[in-house]
Amino acid sequence: MRKPHFFLTYLIIFGFLLNFSLSSCTQDDLIANILEDSVSEIPVPTNPGEPTTPTDPNAAKPGDLVINATPCDYTLANIAANATLDIECRLDLGGKTLNLPAGVTLNFKGGEIINGTLNFGAAGKIDGDLLNYKLKVTGNVNLINDVFQLRNERWELVQGKTTSAIAQKNNDNLEDLMEFTKSLGATTFSIGAFDAYFEVSKVTSTTTNQNFYPQKEAVNIPSDFTLLMSENTILRVFPTVGKVSAGLLGIDDVENTVIKGGTLYGDRDIRKYSNGQNAEEGVYLIYIRSGKNISIEGVKLTMGSKGGININSYGFTFNPDYNPTDNVGIRSCTFDKIRMMSIAITDGRNLIIENNEFINSSQPTANSDGGVVGFAMNMEAVRKRDANTGELVLYQKVQDVIIRNNKERGSREGSITIYTGDRITIENNDIENVISWTFATNSKVRNNTFTAPNNPLKPAITAGGAGETVFNNQVSGNTISGYGVGISANHKNVIIFDNKIYNCKTGIQLKVSTDMDVYDNLIKSNVTGSYGISAHIADVNNVKIYNNEVEVLSHPLYFVQLNMLGSSVNNMVSVYKNNFTTSAAPIFSNSRGVIFSENVTKGGLQLSNADKISILDNIIDTKSSHGISLRGVNKNILIEKNNISYPNSGNFECINIASTTALNEVKNINNSCN
Repeated sequence: MRKPHFFLTYLIIFGFLLNFSLSSCTQDDLIANILEDSVSEIPVPTNPGEPTTPTDPNAAKPGDLVINATPCDYTLANIAANATLDIECRLDLGGKTLNLPAGVTLNFKGGEIINGTLNFGAAGKIDGDLLNYKLKVTGNVNLINDVFQLRNERWELVQGKTTSAIAQKNNDNLEDLMEFTKSLGATTFSIGAFDAYFEVSKVTSTTTNQNFYPQKEAVNIPSDFTLLMSENTILRVFPTVGKVSAGLLGIDDVENTVIKGGTLYGDRDIRKYSNGQNAEEGVYLIYIRSGKNISIEGVKLTMGSKGGININSYGFTFNPDYNPTDNVGIRSCTFDKIRMMSIAITDGRNLIIENNEFINSSQPTANSDGGVVGFAMNMEAVRKRDANTGELVLYQKVQDVIIRNNKERGSREGSITIYTGDRITIENNDIENVISWTFATNSKVRNNTFTAPNNPLKPAITAGGAGETVFNNQVSGNTISGYGVGISANHKNVIIFDNKIYNCKTGIQLKVSTDMDVYDNLIKSNVTGSYGISAHIADVNNVKIYNNEVEVLSHPLYFVQLNMLGSSVNNMVSVYKNNFTTSAAPIFSNSRGVIFSENVTKGGLQLSNADKISILDNIIDTKSSHGISLRGVNKNILIEKNNISYPNSGNFECINIASTTALNEVKNINNSCN
C-alpha cells in the first residue's frame, strides 16, 4: 500500500484544509477536542531563550532559514552547461518547467526558487536548502550534500495541536519527503527543533486491498537511510480510538535503516480504549516488520499506548515467503512509562538490545492501566500443536538475541521474559524485577546484577518451562540481593552456577525440577528465617547440588514434602561437597530420595518422616544439637562413614533415633562420633 506522493498532492492541501474547517463536527473533531484538552500537559521542546509553550509552534526559530524574498534580476533560462550559480534572491518560475543543461549546480545563498519545476540535465546538483514544497525537481540531479536538513518552514508539516486530517498529511508528507530526498542521493534526513502529531490509525490504501497494516500506516523510513533527530525533535501519535494496533515509525521490509535520537511520544493517556482494563490495543512507537540491518540509537520512547518497539516478520517459518527480521540493534534508548511492554519480539534473529534504560514499564498511570504482559521486554514467538499429529508447529521464531548492559527499574510484572526463544543471552544488565523464561532453548541469564525493589513480589530469576523445546539453559554469574527468592528453578534442563545471592529469604528454590546442576553458588543472608536451598512441596529428580557455600540464619538445606507423590517414588537428588556454615540444621522432612554426601555442615542433620535418604562421608560439627536426629517414622535410611562432632554437655547424642522409627530401617555403619 503506497501513500499518495507529496509532490502530487501539495497543490490541493490548502483547499482541503479550507473545506475541513467549514465542515460539521466529526469524530476527527472530537479527537481533536481530546487532544486540545490533554496535550497541554505534554512538554514542548524549546530552544534557549524561547518561552516554554510557544504561542505559534510554526513561528521562526533559531536554525530556520532566513530567506531573501527580493525578486532576482535574472532567470535560469540561459544558464550554461556545467555552470555553478549561488541563489541569493527569489526566483519565481511562474508555474513553468525549466529544462537545465548538463552539469548545472545550484547553491543556496539565502534565496529560493518557487512555483515551478526544474528539470536537470545530466550530473545536476542542487543544495538541499533550496528544496521546498513549492518547487518540483526532476531529471538527473543529486543533492550537493548527502545529509538533508529538514527546514520546517519550507515544507507542509504542521506543528502543535491539530486535527486527524492534518496529522495524516504530516504523516504522508514527511514520509514522501524522505523518499524524495533519498531519490536525490540523501542518506541522512536530519530534523532539528520540531514537534508535530502524526495520524497512524487510518487506512490510506487506494487499491482493492484496503485493510489496515500497522507497519504501512506508520511513517515509513526507507532502506539505506538514516533518520537523525535532535534532542528537540518530538514526533507524537495523534490519539487513536478503539481496537486499532498501529505504529508511529515503520520499518517495513527495508534494510540498512537507522533511527537515531529524538523523542517518540505516544497517545497512552489521551486515546480512547475500547473496553477498559487490559485492552490489547494502541500504538507501538516503532514497528519493525522484516527489517534487515536496522539500528535504533539514542531514541527516547515514552507513553506508548500499546508498546515501545515491536519486532516481527512477514510469513510463517514453514512457508516459502517467510521473510524474517534479521540483524537489529537497539542501543542507548530510553523507554519511559510504556504501556504493556517496552519491547515485544515475536519473530526475528540476530538481535542486540544494549545500553538502554527501561523505566516503569506497564505501570498504571492516572489515565490508563498497564495492559497485559507487564514486562519491559517480551519474546513470544507463536507456535501450536497440530490437531491431528500432535506435532509442535513453529509459526514464528525468535533466535540469537543478546540483551546486555541495560538498566531496568519499576516494571510492573518483570524486566525480561522469554516465553519462547532459542539462543537468548541476557547478560551484564542492572535489573530490579524478575527475569523469567517458559519455553527457552539454549539460553543464558548470566552476569547480571539484581537489586530488589521494596517488597519484591517475585524472585530475581524464574527458570521454568516444560516440553521438548526446553533444554540447555543456564543461570550463572549473577549477583542477587534482597529478594524473597533469589532463583526459582522449575521444570528441567538448566544449570545454575557461580551466582552470588545475598540477603534473600530463600537463595535457590526447587519446585518441579528435573535434570539440573546447581553448583559453585554463594548464598549468604542475615534475613531472619532465611533458607539456603529449598525444595518445599516439590517433585525433584536427577538434580545435583554441589560445591555451594551457604551461610544463612535458618536452614541451609530445607527439603520438606519432597518427592512424596506416587510418581516420584524413584526420584533422586544428590547433595554433595557443599559447605553449610550456618549453625542451623539441614532438614529432610516428609521427603524421599536424597543422597547427602561429602558435605561440611555446622548444624546437625534433622530427618522427620523421611524415606530413602543416604547420609555418607560428611563432616558434621554441631554445637547445639544432636549430630543426626531422626523423628517420626523414617524408612530406608543409610548413615555411613560420617565424622560427627556434637556437644558433650546436655542430652545430645551423635545419632538420635526416636522410638517411632524402627531400628531395622536405619543402617548405622562406620561413623565417627566425637
